[in-house]
Amino acid sequence: MKKLIALAAIAAATPAIAGHHEDKANGHSKMLMAGLLGTNQVNGGDEDGRGQFMAWPDAEGQLCYRLMVSNVDAPTAAHIHSGAAGVNGGVVVGLSAPTDGKVEGCATVDADTMAALWAESGAYYVNVHNAEHPAGAVRGQLMSH
Repeated sequence: MKKLIALAAIAAATPAIAGHHEDKANGHSKMLMAGLLGTNQVNGGDEDGRGQFMAWPDAEGQLCYRLMVSNVDAPTAAHIHSGAAGVNGGVVVGLSAPTDGKVEGCATVDADTMAALWAESGAYYVNVHNAEHPAGAVRGQLMSH
């Protein structure tokens, strides 16, 4: 049920930012999204932690994003990792930590990784780390839209 609520919140936020990330090559919008929950962490995260992640390519080829978390103590790092649900994997994109509960920014990502994020979005996840949960306080699998 928590996963459905998190995904519904992401879907509701999508129209508000849809115009910011059009793929000029084909006129379609491209977006990656994830609903983050502490219970998604493989080795246990912050049980009441939650968050949302949205990302889109900008005109310069960077991955721009908005990351929001709540019920999580002082985030220290955030990343996109390779790995299917239930599997930990290596960092593929570094993100700024949402130290005040939210952060917006852009990350430089090589073309192969950028293509893979959309082609195989479910093989990647976003997580946010903090001192209490250095392996990750909240986590969510990516999905493309």
